Amino acid sequence: MDIIASLFINRAEEIGLKPGGSEIVDSLEKLSQGVIIRIFCKELGMDDNFILFFNSPIPDTQKQVLKDAVETYRILSFLSGKKVFVRVRKFFEIEHPPAGRTINARVLVINLGDNQTAKMVLNEKNIDNLLSLFGFDNHGSDLREKVEFLRKVIFHRVSTPPKNFVSLFLSLPDNELQLLLNAMLHKNIATTDMLSAYIYSLDKGSERFLENLSANIRREIKEKMRSQKLSVTYRFVDEVYYIINRNIMICAEQLGVNIKGLEVLRDLKQGYEFFIAENRIITYPVEKRLSDLSQSEGINALFNTLRRKDMVNALSFAEESIIETVFGGFVSSGGISMLKEDRDFALTLNTAERFSSLVKFLRACNDIIHTPRLKEFPFEETVMEKVKDGFGIDIIVDELGFASAVYALKTMPKDWTSRILKSTFRNIYEDVLSGKLRIRGIDNFAVEDCRREFLKTVLILSEEEKI
Repeated sequence: MDIIASLFINRAEEIGLKPGGSEIVDSLEKLSQGVIIRIFCKELGMDDNFILFFNSPIPDTQKQVLKDAVETYRILSFLSGKKVFVRVRKFFEIEHPPAGRTINARVLVINLGDNQTAKMVLNEKNIDNLLSLFGFDNHGSDLREKVEFLRKVIFHRVSTPPKNFVSLFLSLPDNELQLLLNAMLHKNIATTDMLSAYIYSLDKGSERFLENLSANIRREIKEKMRSQKLSVTYRFVDEVYYIINRNIMICAEQLGVNIKGLEVLRDLKQGYEFFIAENRIITYPVEKRLSDLSQSEGINALFNTLRRKDMVNALSFAEESIIETVFGGFVSSGGISMLKEDRDFALTLNTAERFSSLVKFLRACNDIIHTPRLKEFPFEETVMEKVKDGFGIDIIVDELGFASAVYALKTMPKDWTSRILKSTFRNIYEDVLSGKLRIRGIDNFAVEDCRREFLKTVLILSEEEKI
């Protein structure tokens, strides 16, 4: 589902809504029934309406389900940090619409059902108001530009640990908490000073965090805190929270650890990735991607990069004939038959499982395609063209790691870093380069290697419409 629609619609399946594509049009014929939905925020003096259209009358029982699904959903307040009320104002029949049968204005239309059975319609004022809720006023002059920016803002918010993140992840059972902490420490990003400052600054849960670390690290931290060799400033604690919380959140996602209270953020993020993946295979189908890879060593690289399960599930989005055409030179006739059988089985799987594999398949293809072509893209020019805001940097850091990101940007023009690097990451950038913030294994970081990985990440995330 379009991530913008996900701000308003919860439990979509219960009211017969399904993810669909979206488009910007200059006029729209109204469907047979509509629902006026109100967005109200006293803090901003905002009182706005948009319409959800259906092409057939909604049964009275479904009206209440729709009303509950809209009015009990608090995600807009949670993400914006403001008190926002979303209410169903009224239902109306098309014979007595608020004004005319046709909307003659440039609007975003989000399809929410098979054969366009339902449409969410948002005009430019609606999009401007949503951007205002997230702290962005007068952003861009074109509706398409505003919509694309709003999606990226929302994606950044759902990818960012919320204010109560520490209490949420510390509520995990010991085995899952240890799994996340060990996975984060395995990345070799947090020094003992960082961990000590993090634990020292916790209002609650410091003992539990400490006791779930390994004995050696626990002993080292206790000694540092006991000997008062710990220097803690507000700036350092803020930096440490940024590094540790974001990495724990990423590890939870990668390891499938469900942190209670963050399910809705995970679902929104996953839904957006599925939405983008579906749009991408319309313009560049799976068959064409595989055919292009087969012209080089790409198929071998794909087999080495992608799990077979994800490969087969992704093939369910392609015609069966492509299997023999593309894989015939790499796989035996028996292997081809097995791929076809497994593809047929994949078609019976639930949509989420298939799309999850498709996202991984598209990422693997992009990685294989971009890696040999990186020299074609001047580093500074490409980064400055595609990374246009600070929250784009946060998404890159999540993919790459903060240390590699810092070293990749080490030689970027100061006017660009001053304009783009914001808040905590800017402090981290300055403190790492000045030596105030130490990084484990710093001697192993090569600027050119970091730049290459940063550039590839930028190209991939830009294609995925995340930055």
